[in-house]
Amino acid sequence: DTVTGHIHRLAGSNQVDTADYNKVMAILLQIGKVWFMAEEVKMHQCEALYKAGLDNLGSDVRNGIADQERLAQKLFEVSLLRLAKYLCQGSDPGRMAAVPSDLVTEISARRELSASVADASLTDTSTLLVWVSDSINNSELDPLVAQTLAAVQVLQVRK
Repeated sequence: DTVTGHIHRLAGSNQVDTADYNKVMAILLQIGKVWFMAEEVKMHQCEALYKAGLDNLGSDVRNGIADQERLAQKLFEVSLLRLAKYLCQGSDPGRMAAVPSDLVTEISARRELSASVADASLTDTSTLLVWVSDSINNSELDPLVAQTLAAVQVLQVRK
């Protein structure tokens, strides 16, 4: 997670400077290869990028990871944290009313942890959840993923 702190937004544009980040990640990936855990390093890299709200960079890394099922489960957790942050930051009580009761329990459990993710738009979170729903093959999580995606889409319309 700390490595994403080396990514800086360039003043006056939507572009980011990733030069220092790329240097550090190259070293970490080499160490990962030596210890036969390059896939694990990429998995954590991708998760950290999404937590930092750098979805465009995260999606680039995401496509190079073999275990898409496990990654989808990790990124679903990031999506829940983003939704928890969005719902808990706002002063509009109607936000929480738009969320199914089963999902409210999940959101409440992540309220404090939601501070660990950067602010992200509902559109970015929705896009991430669409990918998660396509990639996850866990029958226990399928209904929760579908509910979360539906709740985010309802919140987008309300906004």
